[in-house]
Amino acid sequence: MIPTFYTGFSDVITYKIFTSIIIKHALAYRKKYLGKDNSNLGMDYENQIFIVLVRLRLGLLEEDIAYRYDISQSTVSRMFRFWINVMYSYFIPIWPSREIMKKYMPECFISKYPSTRIILDGTEIFIEKPSDYTVQSSTYSVYKAHNTARGIIGITPNGFVCFISELYPGRTSEMEIILNSGLLEKLEPGDSVMADKGFTISKELADIDVDLNIPPFSYGNNQQFTDADETLTRDISVRVHVERIIRNVKLNRILCCSIPNTMADQLNQIWVVCCHLTNFRKKPLLDIKTKKK
Repeated sequence: MIPTFYTGFSDVITYKIFTSIIIKHALAYRKKYLGKDNSNLGMDYENQIFIVLVRLRLGLLEEDIAYRYDISQSTVSRMFRFWINVMYSYFIPIWPSREIMKKYMPECFISKYPSTRIILDGTEIFIEKPSDYTVQSSTYSVYKAHNTARGIIGITPNGFVCFISELYPGRTSEMEIILNSGLLEKLEPGDSVMADKGFTISKELADIDVDLNIPPFSYGNNQQFTDADETLTRDISVRVHVERIIRNVKLNRILCCSIPNTMADQLNQIWVVCCHLTNFRKKPLLDIKTKKK
C-alpha cells in the first residue's frame, strides 16, 4: 500500500495507473533526454517514481533521501531531474468543451453562474534571493516581502485543473500573466470567468465577449456594501474552491520552502507537475448532478 502521507494518492489503484502511464511515457522520452536514461541507477522505475513523489510531497532534501536509500546525492539529483522532466513533458492541460462543462456543472453554478468556463486564482512561491540585481528587482514581491515566482491556476466549476500558467517573476501582475498565457485564446464568446478582485481583466475579456465575475470592491473604511453587493459576495463565494485546489497543490511541501537558486531551472516544471498531480490525487471538489435525457 502507498500511504497518502508520502505520495498524496488516496488509493493504490490510481497510484499504479499513474505509475504505469509515466513509465510508458518515459520509455519513449528517455532517448530524447540527452541520450540518457535511469536504468543504471540500481533501482527500478517504480521506486524511482516513488522517491520523486515523496520529495515533492514532503519536501525532503536530496541528502536526506540519499541517506535513507543508501545512494549518492548526485544519484538522487539525477533521478529527480529525469522524472520531473518526464512528467512535465507528459502532462498537457485538458481544456474541456462546453458540452463537457455543462454535463458536469455543479448545481450551485447552474443556478447562478451557468456560463462559468473557468475559475482563476494566483499564488506565489518563495525563492532564494537571486544573485543578479535585475532579477532581484523583478522577483521581489512587495505583498510577500520576499523574492517570489508567481503563477496562475484555473479550474472548472467541479474542481478539475484545466489551466496552469508558467511561472513569472513575483512583480508580474495577474493581467500580464493572463495576457501572455494563452488563456484568452481558449475562451469563447458567451463564456464567463470567475476570479478574485485582483484580476482586473474585465476590459480584455469584454473585447472577446466574455464576462468577468469578481467580488465587489470596497473603497475606504466608510463605504459599506449595498444589499446587492452583499448578495453578490455570497453568491460568488463558490470561487473559494479554487483556493482549496491551490492549498492542495501546496500540500506538496517542496513548494512551501524557499526554492534555492540551484533549482531555479527546475522550478517551473515542478510547479506544473504539482498542479497536474492534483487531478490524480483528488476527486472533484463539488458534487455533480447531471440531467438524465
